[in-house]
Amino acid sequence: MLTADISNDFEAELIACGRIVQDDDDSVPIEEAERRFNRYVELIDTLSGTEGANTACVLLRSIQSVHDYGAYQRTVNKLIFDFPSSVVAEAVIAEVPRLIRELPDWAGEVLNMLVQAQGRSDALVSAFNRELSNLASEGREAFVHFIRDQEREGWLDHKSGVLAP
Repeated sequence: MLTADISNDFEAELIACGRIVQDDDDSVPIEEAERRFNRYVELIDTLSGTEGANTACVLLRSIQSVHDYGAYQRTVNKLIFDFPSSVVAEAVIAEVPRLIRELPDWAGEVLNMLVQAQGRSDALVSAFNRELSNLASEGREAFVHFIRDQEREGWLDHKSGVLAP
């Protein structure tokens, strides 16, 4: 059973802390960077996966930096393994286009996790393909183009034809 989505304050804090301070950024003191990182992980860990689609989208929206020092892997795992497949698919369809534009490696990693999730991949792939088929043609074509690129030489080169068959 889904519970209420997270509060606006929680969402704002997750997004703010999700901007992982990069090693070459000396504008933020090391102690503050560590505090934000630790708080981000703590916020992710408080989620149960019953919060709903908005929360699932916010998880993906919180991925904003190239180097995450392991934090985003935890974020993607929380999404993939704790949220219902239909909610995961809805969030991926809504948020991965931004990742494709801004952080394509993370977009590829999220899609890879869909097809690799031990014990969940069949349900996740089915839900994703269903959501993708309902997407307007322009958005669907961009998604499929990215998927095919990843199948040629990227995160999906071992799972060709599984997504967007």
